[in-house]
Amino acid sequence: MRRVRVFSNERRALGVCRLALAIALVFMFAAHPRSALGDADPASDVLLAQNAFFPYQPPVSRALERSMENVLGAAARAGLPLKVAVIGTREDLGAVPNFFGHPQQYAQFLDKEISFNDRPPLLVVMPAGFGVVAAGPPNALSGLRVDAQHGSYGLVRTAILAAVSLVRASGRTIATPSIPPASSPGRSPGILFALPLALIVLVGLAARRRTRHHSGARTDRSGVEPAPAPLTGAQLKARRAARSRELRRRRLGVLAALVAALAVAVVADRLLLRGSAGPAVVHATAGSASRASPAEAPESRVEARLAAVQRLAAHGLPLFCGGRSKKMVALTFDDGPGPYTRLAIAKLRKHHVRATFFLVGKQIRAYPGLAPLEKPVGAIGDHTMTHPFLPALPHAEMVQEIAGDKSLIEHVVGQPVVLFRPPYEGRTPAIDSEARSLGMLEVLWNVDSADSLGANYAGIERNVLAGLRPGSIILMHENRGQTIRALLTIFAALESHHLRAVTIPELVEDDPPTLAQLRAGGRGCGTFLQTGSGS
Repeated sequence: MRRVRVFSNERRALGVCRLALAIALVFMFAAHPRSALGDADPASDVLLAQNAFFPYQPPVSRALERSMENVLGAAARAGLPLKVAVIGTREDLGAVPNFFGHPQQYAQFLDKEISFNDRPPLLVVMPAGFGVVAAGPPNALSGLRVDAQHGSYGLVRTAILAAVSLVRASGRTIATPSIPPASSPGRSPGILFALPLALIVLVGLAARRRTRHHSGARTDRSGVEPAPAPLTGAQLKARRAARSRELRRRRLGVLAALVAALAVAVVADRLLLRGSAGPAVVHATAGSASRASPAEAPESRVEARLAAVQRLAAHGLPLFCGGRSKKMVALTFDDGPGPYTRLAIAKLRKHHVRATFFLVGKQIRAYPGLAPLEKPVGAIGDHTMTHPFLPALPHAEMVQEIAGDKSLIEHVVGQPVVLFRPPYEGRTPAIDSEARSLGMLEVLWNVDSADSLGANYAGIERNVLAGLRPGSIILMHENRGQTIRALLTIFAALESHHLRAVTIPELVEDDPPTLAQLRAGGRGCGTFLQTGSGS
């Protein structure tokens, strides 16, 4: 007698089981609505292609979504192409959770994000109320209250009624919609995939037992199994008992497989929910694949950079660009902090890009707590207390504007301020002298994004990309939604040009301009793209 050579059926069965399990898990993660969350505002991404954004958790029924879509289709046919964002929790706001509870402010933010050549009417519904932009008279929703007690269903139902009210308030006609009753929320993808996972496990277990049974068979030399010997009564009884125990084990195995599959699905679902609360972690871009995420430099490097800035400031000449000998550029953002600051920081941090922020004192007070958040991702400079045109002020007021902002930033951020940018490029010898006496380098720019002059995101991208050269200092503003939208394209261009975005102190330390370049002003930069005094 010898054991017949059996092909590795067991291994094949297990391999198929594992492959199917991996495919199911990948599909579950990809299909999970939270995987759509990115580093920015989820609603703006959705509304660029669709007319409605719905809360992520708990998800609403497909019937309710269709009811909303039918109403918006009817509104568009009536002449009001409305877009609606229903925000149930802070997580629905992605990287701008500070707008939660402020529907009108968020509506204005969203309007800038999705408005390019046209400006679609916009409705925002939150538990705190409504936000409306270009969608009808201000009092159109005064008699309607938000149903926040019934979760996502109540919010979406309120949004449907609000959309109808806006259409009618604008003098148009729309039929009363049919709103489905409240039902159980859409199934969580983790639970949805529990049954397929359980079936996969069961198939694998069955295949494994079957191959084990067949691989144990013995044959004689002719390949024919020998006839079984007659069994005694005791042997038959023992066999029946063994078979009964085996059946119990199999039933327990089936139950354990179902429980295990359900547990895997639930755990995966919870991990997806927890992981979606903040910006996703991605590989570094913008020429920084080999660098860690932005972090504050060691104390010795900070001192070296301060010294480099002060050496350059001693010449009493404004800086327009770097030395152009290294593949570095400096992105600068004026007029912050503001409503877009958290989003700008999130994008910079996610893509490992450094920048310089020129802050306005009144903005620091209007948005307390935001200025210190900019310190880890870049350098901070003085942009006056109230953003006036300094040459038009009396000398004492000019001094207070500059010195007061410097003092406020140092108090709030906790580091010396050695950079100064005059609003609207407003300079005089007295202003230059005051900045120098305070130990600050006057920083201008050689590339203007024109965002403060009304350029949309495409124009901002075009202007910045045209000036991406080693040493360039690029002017942008952090309180412009179109600027924030253009950042990803700018980061990708930095990557493709193998340029590294650095702060002004880093640029001055590693690639300072020559004295001849400083004296030449913007003409010493090679590339000088000015579209106006947009600071």
